[in-house]
Amino acid sequence: MRHSLIVIAIAFCLGSANWAQIASADGADQSAAVEFAQEAVPRALNYDQGKRESLTDAQQDFTPDGWREFMKWLTGYVDDKGAPTGSSLFTATGD
Repeated sequence: MRHSLIVIAIAFCLGSANWAQIASADGADQSAAVEFAQEAVPRALNYDQGKRESLTDAQQDFTPDGWREFMKWLTGYVDDKGAPTGSSLFTATGD
């Protein structure tokens, strides 16, 4: 259930320098937005216990505000150094 909430949060928070342009573009460019999300969501939700870099490698996919919001969702699931206190593996069940 926690992953469902995180996926929803990611849908609102993900971004890059080009995200606004991609999201408002025509059908061809919308496929680029879908591809971005299909790569970014697993990157954000796949991390290893005790390995901060396994979590922060997804930071580039977020806007600064989105990253702060995402990290708020993980409050209680990261230690005082920002490393995950557990592991997570996200596997999409379809497109």
